[in-house]
Amino acid sequence: MLYEVANRAIHTRITLEAYESPASKGASSHQ
Repeated sequence: MLYEVANRAIHTRITLEAYESPASKGASSHQ
């Protein structure tokens, strides 16, 4: 159970970082 929670947290963090990196660049260029 702990492993699942930790794995999910890591996956969420990686997903957010991967999404925010290009998204923030695109948002900056777009705005």
